[in-house]
Amino acid sequence: MAKSKKKHCIVIGAGPAGMTLAVGLTNFGHKVTLIEKDAIGGDCTNTGCIPSKALLHAASLVGEAFSPTEALEYARNKAKALSEEEHKEFSEIKNLTIEQATAYIKDKSTVELTYGDGAKTALTGDLLIIAAGASPNKIDIAGVASDDLLTNETLFSLTSPPEKLAIVGAGPIGVEMATAFQKLGTQVVLFEYQNAVLPGQPPKISALVERSLTSLGVQVFTNYGVESYDKAKQSLKAGNNSDKNDVVVDHVEKILVATGRQPRTKKLGIDNLALETTKSGHIVVDANGRTSVDSVWAVGDISWLQGAPLPGTTSAAGALARRIVSKISLPYVPQSKLAPVPVAVFGSLEVASVGAFAAEPAEHILRIEVDMATTDRYYTDDVKDGFLLVDVEKLTGNIVAAALAGPRSAEVINLFSLAMAADISMYKIFKYVSTYPSYAQAVNKAADIFMSQNFNAVGSSAQAVAKAKLKKLFRFFR
Repeated sequence: MAKSKKKHCIVIGAGPAGMTLAVGLTNFGHKVTLIEKDAIGGDCTNTGCIPSKALLHAASLVGEAFSPTEALEYARNKAKALSEEEHKEFSEIKNLTIEQATAYIKDKSTVELTYGDGAKTALTGDLLIIAAGASPNKIDIAGVASDDLLTNETLFSLTSPPEKLAIVGAGPIGVEMATAFQKLGTQVVLFEYQNAVLPGQPPKISALVERSLTSLGVQVFTNYGVESYDKAKQSLKAGNNSDKNDVVVDHVEKILVATGRQPRTKKLGIDNLALETTKSGHIVVDANGRTSVDSVWAVGDISWLQGAPLPGTTSAAGALARRIVSKISLPYVPQSKLAPVPVAVFGSLEVASVGAFAAEPAEHILRIEVDMATTDRYYTDDVKDGFLLVDVEKLTGNIVAAALAGPRSAEVINLFSLAMAADISMYKIFKYVSTYPSYAQAVNKAADIFMSQNFNAVGSSAQAVAKAKLKKLFRFFR
């Protein structure tokens, strides 16, 4: 098997992508310098995945194992302990040097490091891999300074929950933190500019999530934009995007902004590389993480996969990082296709999905819907809400997309993700036996529906698939 010559790889950013690169590249004998200006682990360990899930766990035990303040402390301690453990572990890796500094790219082989005491030094290498991540979006709210707005980077520094918390943005962070803080005893008010909670999910799943939040006590306002805040009165004003009717919420102590993220490219020096970027500032990469500049790679939240953007998740960053390791270390070995990346939101109603749904399924696609409340495990656990949506090619049985809302969705979705990655069709899944009673019976239900609805329509399914492929062919030759 042909291997590459050993390289000195400069990796900017010690989040999930950077850490995956450091481990993978050093395992192949490359020298790696890992640059991180903050704590090892990046946003995921320190201000994202780990403290948020720890807080969700602790919040569910308030009154039993934790007080509200203890729950917040538990989340901070979990993040701190893991970051310290990761730093210790990575400090012991052979061929890896960790530089606690701010990076500025001078050219494709030179990075200037600025340390905490102001000292500077230049670092040169053979390959540059940019994994600097992203920062929370900032928004303007009249009457409040942007520094007074909470983001995921500052939220977990709270030592006690506020009486009332307004959250702007009902995406994954907004939904999860609305769930956590409502359980901590805070009155949460959740605003979403678009017309649905989790606007990226299928409408039926978004509706179930909104219903679960309101059942928990969260006040939800969709199709509203936050406009101003009266600090003296602690009142927050938001306007409806359709009828322009305003709503004013009083006694708001804190405001959390969860309106997405922006790549950390502004002060990184990428202009010195003349990289291809998107309008949002993301670095454009191919399916192997290569940028438009030779010997420069990018991965994680700072990158944008051309043609098929990856979700901004830890698992997506890790998947692309492993492909970069393979391409650098085994350049002549063909790469397999990039597997679909599942995503999950751990709110009051757990949601998970993989693949992309069209608003309406194409003629050759069978859309399967399963009311999970009719399954036996939902019955035994007294779960009232649960839903599964799957798009499947009628003829081949290949799964195009799947989404679930309900308990253990983040675990069950992995069965669909595996099937999509390994080309396991619904015909084969139909033979699969799951434990009884389990939440995984969602997969069996979907396969049963596929076989019953599709078996007698094989002829029309073949025609639909043929028409779809012809349409793609015609578009290619235009």
